[in-house]
Amino acid sequence: MNFIKPFIISGIIFLVLDICWLFFANKKIYQTNIGNLMGDFKIVPAIIFYIIYLVALTFFVLMPGLEKK
Repeated sequence: MNFIKPFIISGIIFLVLDICWLFFANKKIYQTNIGNLMGDFKIVPAIIFYIIYLVALTFFVLMPGLEKK
């Protein structure tokens, strides 16, 4: 199985879960308790992190699991 398909599928899943977490749970949990400690949202480091995270997840977890199948 090629690398791109699991990478894109896992990226979509993580994007949906992260959007749900950031827009619903973030305001109830983080903003009320530690809002004064939170900095501004920086999109470039977030994008870099998710690309590295998804590449590692796909390479080390998904690809070996799909090859055994």
